[in-house]
Amino acid sequence: ASIAGARSVSIRIPDPGTVADLEALIADIENEPFVDAVLKSVLDEETSLPENVNQGLFADYDIIDNHLAVRGAAAWNAKEAITQAPNIIVMDWFGNGPSQLTTFLDASINGTVISFGIKPSSHGYHVAGIIAGSYGGGSTAAGLVTGMFPDNSNLHIIDRANNIAGHDAQIQALLTASSIGGTVIMNTSLGKKCHSSTTTDTCRERQGAMLEGILWADMVRAAGLESRLFHTKSAGNRRDPRPDMRDTETNHAFATAATMTDMVDPDGNAVAPLTNTVVVERLDGTASYPKSVRCLNDNSFVGGHIGAIGTNVTSLVYVGAGLKSGTSMAAPQVAGLAAYLLSIDNSLTPQRIKQILINTSQSASGGGAGCSDWLSPAPAIDAYAAILALDEDSALSGSRSNAPVRNAILDISSNGTDIGSNGQFDEFDLMYYIDKIDIGTREINEGTETVRYSRADLNGDGYDGGGDGYKKKFNLDIDYPPRYSTVTQMIEDEEIEFNEASLSDSEILCYYAYSSLYTGSETERTNLMASRCRPGIVAIYYSHLNEFNFPASNASCGNTDEDVSDQRETLTTRPDATGDVIPEKPDSHFWRPGDTNVDQHLFEASTIRRMYNPNGAIGNCDWQQNYYASSATDSTLSLSQTDNIFNINIDATAASECWNMNPDTPEWECANSVSQTSWVAEYDFKISAATNLNLNLNFACTGANLELPAYPGVPPTPPTDVTYTVLRLNAAGDPLPTNRDPSKIVVAEFYACNDNSPVLNVQQLMEFDAPENPGDVDRIIILVTGGAGAYGNLGNAAYLAGISTVQPQIGQQTNNTTMVGSVQLAPAE
Repeated sequence: ASIAGARSVSIRIPDPGTVADLEALIADIENEPFVDAVLKSVLDEETSLPENVNQGLFADYDIIDNHLAVRGAAAWNAKEAITQAPNIIVMDWFGNGPSQLTTFLDASINGTVISFGIKPSSHGYHVAGIIAGSYGGGSTAAGLVTGMFPDNSNLHIIDRANNIAGHDAQIQALLTASSIGGTVIMNTSLGKKCHSSTTTDTCRERQGAMLEGILWADMVRAAGLESRLFHTKSAGNRRDPRPDMRDTETNHAFATAATMTDMVDPDGNAVAPLTNTVVVERLDGTASYPKSVRCLNDNSFVGGHIGAIGTNVTSLVYVGAGLKSGTSMAAPQVAGLAAYLLSIDNSLTPQRIKQILINTSQSASGGGAGCSDWLSPAPAIDAYAAILALDEDSALSGSRSNAPVRNAILDISSNGTDIGSNGQFDEFDLMYYIDKIDIGTREINEGTETVRYSRADLNGDGYDGGGDGYKKKFNLDIDYPPRYSTVTQMIEDEEIEFNEASLSDSEILCYYAYSSLYTGSETERTNLMASRCRPGIVAIYYSHLNEFNFPASNASCGNTDEDVSDQRETLTTRPDATGDVIPEKPDSHFWRPGDTNVDQHLFEASTIRRMYNPNGAIGNCDWQQNYYASSATDSTLSLSQTDNIFNINIDATAASECWNMNPDTPEWECANSVSQTSWVAEYDFKISAATNLNLNLNFACTGANLELPAYPGVPPTPPTDVTYTVLRLNAAGDPLPTNRDPSKIVVAEFYACNDNSPVLNVQQLMEFDAPENPGDVDRIIILVTGGAGAYGNLGNAAYLAGISTVQPQIGQQTNNTTMVGSVQLAPAE
């Protein structure tokens, strides 16, 4: 048998009787001038060993945990993007066992499970199940087996159980692939026994392995299949006691042809490695959930192109389901992923598939029991990242159809409550995602998180929702190879940054809700997403109150020409509400991180009181009393952000000066005028789902000679007291219950602002239920108020007195009160 154009031919001869007679025949043939080399045909073997792997009981997740570790569950969320059934060749052992292929595979069998009366083998069933086990099968163990490819395929079986020789099997595989149009996927979890007699630490003698690799490469190229046969080959398993006998390039002709870079044929011509083949190393997954890649298994050969999970893999056997381990189990996982890629984009070449797998891979360099000490294992497949790589960046500039994977993932619901696509990424999809993400986030906050691997798991971490500890990489801007850099998106007229290396489900939803992939109502999008996706659009309204209180006139004099006892002025940025209507605040009142406002105001007040007695005698009220006061308020307000914490800093300095001349006491003294600064911070949010807000206030007063307790007869300065008011309104502006847990509200304590007073810390956890109807948006307004004050305290000063004039000697003392408030508002995801 032979492949047209190839330089090799398979010759079947009568049994010469002994190995020595066979070797003599080979030598005779090699003496022919037209013969370069003669290779004995050696039977391939299964590679799902070593046998010392413990088999354990399996639950539902355990049956597919090999796929979960490489983010297969997240990749399956795009199965609606599949457009065709791929052709997959499986060359393996099946034998005379009951065929479960038609029962437990989503496949059309284009081959025969041949019965030759030999012992049936589970190996082929196991490999086929890893590739194409039914997606959503029965509840039995075999029914729960799920292939990496989640849909119908055309499966072509080449059964090695009839003991056909290696070269003949290779020819059969190439003839089968040649009869199929387009790109074909082929898996060969095959190997050959290592020779412990080799003189070097290689699996088999290198020269003989090289000739086998050259013959295979020659046939593939002669058949024209290097450009359309994507071939996955198991790297091989270590079973020889020699510790360094683990190089895959001498394990089998398939691996040699793809990994040996210095092949030279007998004529001295260099032979390039095949570019259509990936050799797959065996990796272990983590023991706990959510599953992830852990390390290269110590029993795996090395030198492959990529790794996949091959330890304790549950799949089909010839009766039911069972566990096997080895590179045999790793290779079909890659074949199934390649078939998945091809089913979405049938234009992919083997080289492009190989490039995608490597460029979207993840590290496999972890350690622990059973891990290899090899310093440079092949990277592990990342099924989710690989599937996402099929989209084109032009989709984000308007060519929406060029992102079939993201469209399939984002189109999750047609009514906002149930699973079911409608061909659009619209407000109903947003509603569904918001609900599931919020449920997951609430569980995470409460410490009751559940691994779900659900349809709503956008970042592929196994959970719905979550914050900083529940983030994964995701290629938002569809660059290739993905850089996982910082990208921006315009959200409600504001440019927002996203770190692709670490994204939550909510952040991914925000990015695409404001991309060209979104096809729904923009108004509904704003209502649903604006408060989630913009970093804290916080409405801050602050007030400064400057107040002077002069003492009442001396009533004993009986006659008062002028009595001015109070002057005050209030400055505020907050618009007045009319009636019961709480107005929407104009954009100019919304502050964002980086905004700063400085307000300075000087307010002066003075009055003259003339109190007299007709007799004009000193001490009988025939005096002129002068009052003067000055107050300056200098405040700076700034807003900053750290992660999802918003820091509102209010620095306010109130300075007061005051003096008078009291006719009854021949000295100048302070008139006890009062200068007070008060403030109001208002946070205005819209919520479309259950929301938790954590409010943290730090408050301090500093200043020289602060003595806020009032002097006798002087109105007391309002204490620095922190209070909260919470309002909730529906879309119509009607007030609603706040739906917050009263036990979580900390009542602010009385806090007098004295010099060197300790910093006051008040924390509030406010929990709000979701709006009554899906899609509704409620408004939450939180008012936090406080104040600080100071009054002038000039003390005694020198004076000059005369009958008709009183001239004060300038003596002033200023009290400064600095209020620094850091209000941190942390909305939940």
